[in-house]
Amino acid sequence: MLLPALARAKGSARRTLCVANLSEIGLALTQYGDGQNGWLPPGHATLHRGAGVEAAYLRSSGLYLGHGALVDQGYLSVPAAKIFYCPNSQHPYTQYDVVSDGGEYDIRAPRVQGGWPAEGNTGPTGWWNTSYQYRSSFGPAEDLPLALNESVAPIMADMWAQKSSDTIGIGSGFWMHRVGYNSLWSDGSVVWEPDSNLTIMSAAYSHTRHSQLEQVWEDYFE
Repeated sequence: MLLPALARAKGSARRTLCVANLSEIGLALTQYGDGQNGWLPPGHATLHRGAGVEAAYLRSSGLYLGHGALVDQGYLSVPAAKIFYCPNSQHPYTQYDVVSDGGEYDIRAPRVQGGWPAEGNTGPTGWWNTSYQYRSSFGPAEDLPLALNESVAPIMADMWAQKSSDTIGIGSGFWMHRVGYNSLWSDGSVVWEPDSNLTIMSAAYSHTRHSQLEQVWEDYFE
């Protein structure tokens, strides 16, 4: 009888840590915006439409995407990239300092994808992924980042879009908290969005279809 209660307690603690991660990212994003005339970092729809919304850096091109710019511009240190990962993340290569092995969840090649490397490690040769996704676009202004003086909007969340390179789909266990998602808003708040029926994940079948993902943000998070 104690085991289910212990599991729930551990899950609650990890969810609390996830909130802390997003809050710290939100503070760094605000500091970035203050230094960039109010603009947040450009998203994937602007910088690289082929990149998934969880990608923070493309090593192959030296391109920092979304929240990856916080490290590039010095708003977060390299070791602080650990906060880009939900403690509940179980995906094979969206975890800190984990590199893909070219197995069934990576259709490209070994070492091409993986998590942000620990200091001193080389990391993946291509995409450095995280378990939080950065919003790629905002409504009709699809190619522009969000300005802090615009209306309050969700800008990051636990990964809810399916990775197109995964060979198995919904129900594979790659959700973060299983029953919902923490989302970070432009005013620095973190909001819980329940989704026990996997409705949000079902509505987003690709992590690279930016217009579709924007619609999910509007339909389920705003």
